[in-house]
Amino acid sequence: MRNKRITLLVIVLVILFVSAFVYEYVYRSHTVQKEAAIYEEEQKNARDNVETLDKDAEKLIRSNAEADEESAEDTQTLLVQEQFGLFPGKYIADTDCETYTDMDSEQVSGTLHKGDVVEVTDLAQNRSEEVYGQIGQDGKSVWILIRDKETTYFTAKS
Repeated sequence: MRNKRITLLVIVLVILFVSAFVYEYVYRSHTVQKEAAIYEEEQKNARDNVETLDKDAEKLIRSNAEADEESAEDTQTLLVQEQFGLFPGKYIADTDCETYTDMDSEQVSGTLHKGDVVEVTDLAQNRSEEVYGQIGQDGKSVWILIRDKETTYFTAKS
C-alpha cells in the first residue's frame, strides 16, 4: 500500500512538473510571438517614417528650387525694369510676331497678330540686348520678343 501511495505521489508530481514545463513553454513562445509582432510593427513604422521624411525632403528641395528660380526671374525682371523702363503688365503687339517655347529659342510655339493684347508676367534680357516677356498662352508659358536693338515689337498698354 505504501508503494502504491509513493507511486501515485510520484505520478502526480511528474504530471505537475510536466504541466508546469508545458505551461512555461507555451507562455514563453506566446510572449516571443508578441514581441516579434511588436518588433515587426516598429520596423514597419520606422520604414514608413523614413519614406515620409524622404518625401518631405524631396518636396522641400523642390520648393527651394522653385523659390530660387522665382527669385532669379524676379531679379531678371528688376534688371530689365531698371535698364529699359519696361514692366510686367499688358502689352499690345505692334506687328505680327511669333511666340517661342523658350527665350533665345528658335522653336516657334505660336503667333500673335498686330493689335493682340498679352499679359506679360516676367521680363528677361539675353546677351544681345533683346528683351523678352513671358506670357501664359493655352495653359503654358511662352516667350515673346518685346524689343531688340533696333525695333520695338510690343508697346505697353496704359
